[in-house]
Amino acid sequence: IARGPMKDYLNSAAGLIKVARQHSERHHSAAELSQATKREIRHIPISFEAFHANIAEAGGTFVADVFTAIARETLDGCNAHTTDGVMRALGRSPRDFADFARDAARTGAWTSAA
Repeated sequence: IARGPMKDYLNSAAGLIKVARQHSERHHSAAELSQATKREIRHIPISFEAFHANIAEAGGTFVADVFTAIARETLDGCNAHTTDGVMRALGRSPRDFADFARDAARTGAWTSAA
């Protein structure tokens, strides 16, 4: 069992690995969306503060507070592991993101930029 500085080092390393994995997954999702929509879509990291400011400018402080709270909860790491939630809620296995993106693009879900 790691203790003292070694424990701190291992915790920091684990945190960096987690951030790198999340960054990679977000770029992968953007690539999948680009392929499905035939348009360039990039993941651009943004701080929660900048996110809040942009949302507040468009929709007001209340909307920004709600969206930022949702974003913080979604990205806090608690959702980093898969569970059987889709199977329990929908009675089927989860779909691959690429399949979802391709099917949504075919329906015209993303015909214009936000």
